[in-house]
Amino acid sequence: MLCFPNAKINLGLHVVTKRTDGYHDIETCFYPIPLHDALEIVPSADFSFSQTGLPLDTEPSNNLVVKAMNLFRRSCEVPPSAVYLKKAIPFGAGLGGGSADAAFMLKLLREYTSYSVHADKYTMSATHLTDNNKTSETHLTNNNATSATRLTDNTAISATPLTDNELEAMAAEIGADCPFFIRNTPLIASGIGNIFHPITLSLQGYTIYIIKPNVYVSTRDAYAMVNPSKPSASLHDILQRPVHEWKDILINDFESGIFRQYPIIAQCKQYLYDCGAIYAAMSGSGSSVFGLFKNANHHSMPNPQPPSVNRHCVPNEQSPSVDRHCELDPQSLPPNCFIWQCPL
Repeated sequence: MLCFPNAKINLGLHVVTKRTDGYHDIETCFYPIPLHDALEIVPSADFSFSQTGLPLDTEPSNNLVVKAMNLFRRSCEVPPSAVYLKKAIPFGAGLGGGSADAAFMLKLLREYTSYSVHADKYTMSATHLTDNNKTSETHLTNNNATSATRLTDNTAISATPLTDNELEAMAAEIGADCPFFIRNTPLIASGIGNIFHPITLSLQGYTIYIIKPNVYVSTRDAYAMVNPSKPSASLHDILQRPVHEWKDILINDFESGIFRQYPIIAQCKQYLYDCGAIYAAMSGSGSSVFGLFKNANHHSMPNPQPPSVNRHCVPNEQSPSVDRHCELDPQSLPPNCFIWQCPL
C-alpha cells in the first residue's frame, strides 16, 4: 500500500506572544504543495523501517514515521509490516516534510488495518477544524490492548475505521502542525500552530519555485530572534487580497532575524524577486524560500545549467505536470541548493 506525503508552505507567519509554558502563540496559513515523499507499507515477518532518497539528520528509530506507527499500535492492532520511506522533501526546510510523513503514516495505517479505536477514546480538541478559540487538551491513553479485542459491557467494540477527527487527535501527539496534513487543505493556524480555522484560498494559475540553501536553522534560535507582537492586520484579510499585493503586507516574522544571521537565505529570496516572482517569502523558520510566478511569464527566467552545481530537482509520480528541467540559474545561487518547481 503506497501513498505520497506532500509538503506545505507558510503564507505569512506572525509570532504573536510568548506563553508562560515557553511556547509561542503564532498565526500562519498552511498551504499544501505538490512536492511529495513516497511512503509504502507491506506485510512482513517482522516490523521494520527503512529510508532512502534525500538524507535525514536523524536515526531511523527517531523518524516521525516510526513514532506514528508506534502511536497507532498503542491503540490498534497492526500486523507485522515493513515500512519504506523515500525522501524528496528536504529536511530542515520549513516545508513540514517530517510531519507530513507521520500524518500520512497514520492515514495509511487506517487503510491498512481494519481495527480502530472506540470513538469514546478521544475527546476532540482544537487540533482539528474549528471556528472558535475554545480548546481542550487531548491525550491518547497508554493502553496496549487492541480495539478489536477489548470488551465494554461484555460487548466487543465495533471495528469501524478511525475518523479524521480521531486521527488528528493522534497526530497532535506527534507535532503541532502534524494534524494539518490529515485533511491537507489550506488552513489558518493559531495557538502554537494547533488551532485550525478554514480559509478559502487557491493559488491555481501560479507556478511555485522553492530554493533551499545548504544551511540549517534551529527553530529554537529562530524564536529567540523574534520580538512577539500582535499584527496590525488580520492574516485572513490579507490573504483575501490579490497575490500581487502580498509583497509588502504578507510578512514572515522570522525573516528579519534569520536573514541577519543567514544572509544566504535573504539572497535566495531576492533572487526569486529578481527573476520575476509576484510574491516570495521564507517558509516557516526556514531555511527554504519560495516564489510564486504567474504561469504566463515564468518561462522567461534564465536557464543555463552548469554541471558543476549540484541540482536537486525532484519531480515524482504524483506531480505529472512538473517541468523536469528547472529554469532558475544555478550560477546565481550558492552551491548545493535544493531547487524545485511545479505549477499549483
